[in-house]
Amino acid sequence: MINFWFKKDYIAHVYNLLGIDRFENYNNDLKQGSLDKDGLLAKLDKEFVLGRERVWIPKDTVQEYQFLKIEKNRNSQYPNGLILTPYSHQDVKYHLKTTPIEERFGGDVIELVGLDSEPFIERAFLTYNNKVKKQTDKDKRLLIYSIKIDDAIKQN
Repeated sequence: MINFWFKKDYIAHVYNLLGIDRFENYNNDLKQGSLDKDGLLAKLDKEFVLGRERVWIPKDTVQEYQFLKIEKNRNSQYPNGLILTPYSHQDVKYHLKTTPIEERFGGDVIELVGLDSEPFIERAFLTYNNKVKKQTDKDKRLLIYSIKIDDAIKQN
């Protein structure tokens, strides 16, 4: 099962690509849907920048860190990919004393805006809309998906 979130302004785009018109309200600005097949993500990739919600567990810790990974060449301004994370490079490298997330997963890093107490999905959209460079129409349309919420990655 794949859960996904997008701005309500783009319901027509999702409908045209998938033929799905029933979505739940996540909040006033976001809609939430689900897919049974991951092959349908390829259809969404034509019109949206796809960002996958992931979990990172740094070496020698049990703490889970949510982050959003946008793969290479999905946003025209970040050809090496992009990571949106609630933790700054300094926090990870010096306070946690572990390898920074960009060295583990590749790409540029932008720290999420908002408070830690706010939902991750809302913070990711807020950050993408306000801090991420966008050039094309596709760059302006973010769709976040999560294949499995507990899909944690243990750093080696």
